[in-house]
Amino acid sequence: MVAGKRGGRSAHTVLSVWQIRPAPLILLSGKEGAIADLAQQTVRRGMRSQHPELEIHDIDAKLAAAGELMTLASPSLFGEARLIRIANLNAPSAAFMADLEAVIPLLDEATTLLLRHSGGNGGKAALALIRSQTTAIEVVCDVLKDSERSRFVTDFLASRSQRIEPEALRSLITAYAEDLAELIAIAEQLSRDASGTISLRQVDQLTAGRVETNSMKIADAAASGNGALALTLLRHGLHTGQEPIAICSLLTNKLRLMAKVYGLGDSDAELAKRLKQHPYSVKLARRDARNWREGDLAKMLDYAAETEWQLKGGARNKEFVIERFVLAVAKRGRI
Repeated sequence: MVAGKRGGRSAHTVLSVWQIRPAPLILLSGKEGAIADLAQQTVRRGMRSQHPELEIHDIDAKLAAAGELMTLASPSLFGEARLIRIANLNAPSAAFMADLEAVIPLLDEATTLLLRHSGGNGGKAALALIRSQTTAIEVVCDVLKDSERSRFVTDFLASRSQRIEPEALRSLITAYAEDLAELIAIAEQLSRDASGTISLRQVDQLTAGRVETNSMKIADAAASGNGALALTLLRHGLHTGQEPIAICSLLTNKLRLMAKVYGLGDSDAELAKRLKQHPYSVKLARRDARNWREGDLAKMLDYAAETEWQLKGGARNKEFVIERFVLAVAKRGRI
């Protein structure tokens, strides 16, 4: 994606995830959560490198109370750097929209609003407001086609001043073709471990069985009932900077898919087409769902909603909240 301006009344700048830079308003739009997560991590790391005491706050635009955003984003006498991450811009409350309109003119250079809109027709007024600001940038997080993944990985590594051999790239894409978040996690691991150009041997060593922590692996271990592995991966993931809310979201999506396929007799391909899911994802969901009781699965979906609310502001110890949720899933809801 090339940096530039959108047409119409938009005054903001559109950048790729590789070009993202500090700005008072950063909009992450589109359905691909893995790219949005990468952009969020990049913004957070960049701001924290300049401001070690960075304050990070999370707001749900759908649930925000009147004055909540204004309280967090109003200019400070001491100029503390603040990153305010805003979810659910698809369905903002009237109170949030009023706050957003009032806050935007007041934003100082030490405060960044990072707003997530995951696609769809909701939140049009919020999008129009943000895109009308010359101080805003947007990263479009589109779902990648299979043919685009190789270029994405190449660009990802280039952003870290690294290269990868063509055969190594093909092997990496083949090994982690099912989930972009997992592919990004492995590419990042290779970037940290390798020096110089990444070789086929290095990729083979990593894909031959070395287990690296990422949200997908945590969710897979929990859904399959392997609590010990899920907890080990979770603690390592949290230690290396993974966000509890991202882990919760992925695990919740996995539970929802399990609920959708529960007890159905159609083939994986038929279900995948009907549910607009990848056949391999459907296959895993059906495998895991066989070991669950229907009532326990329904109970865990309610628990997932409660956990998400706690992680978005209702709990002080978010690591404890996500650990409890992961273990509850690993016990297949029998708590």
